[in-house]
Amino acid sequence: MGRSDGVRRSGSEPALVGTTAVFVLCLLGPLFVIGGLGEAFAPSNPFVPRPVLVTSGVVACALGLSLLVTGIADLLERRRTPATSSRVQGFRGVDDGT
Repeated sequence: MGRSDGVRRSGSEPALVGTTAVFVLCLLGPLFVIGGLGEAFAPSNPFVPRPVLVTSGVVACALGLSLLVTGIADLLERRRTPATSSRVQGFRGVDDGT
């Protein structure tokens, strides 16, 4: 109803797009971890003291790990529950009885 080009989409396409987005975010998690390790073990320079590098590296590693873990948990949840289309009754919190 919201598309103006007349192309009909299947009900599982939004689920596929969401799953692909979560998968890409799962790939970004290890990149954050690698970057955080590189920052934590980088030599200090006159502009950035060593404690700042270590702290930012630890924070980046923690955020990358949390992104990876929550992404995996979401992918597992998506596999357990069936995909629903937007025409499911009660989608907007109102049961119209159809």
